[in-house]
Amino acid sequence: MSDDFEVEIEQVSSAGSAMLGVGDDVAVIGAVRILDGRDSYGHAGLTAAAGRFSERWGHLVRSQGRQLCDAGDVLKATAADYAEMEILAPARFNQLASDLPAGTELM
Repeated sequence: MSDDFEVEIEQVSSAGSAMLGVGDDVAVIGAVRILDGRDSYGHAGLTAAAGRFSERWGHLVRSQGRQLCDAGDVLKATAADYAEMEILAPARFNQLASDLPAGTELM
């Protein structure tokens, strides 16, 4: 059954590392204030609207950076879990097989 399913653990871990890097880069971009010259726009309503847009934009981009980092953490943890299972599963199956009554045939 498991012969048809294979996970390239290093690839999953590498993808997680890449996502962490991108998430950090996006978070840095989100920290940059945009529309800093809005005070010179000349109209109070336009200046206020630009300020609100700037704050929302920064919030959105920082949030996306955090979500990318969270996804990277999940991929790294998944890779570690798969690596652990590659070690533990054979030992557990061997233990289960040795616990079977003598003469029991395995499929």
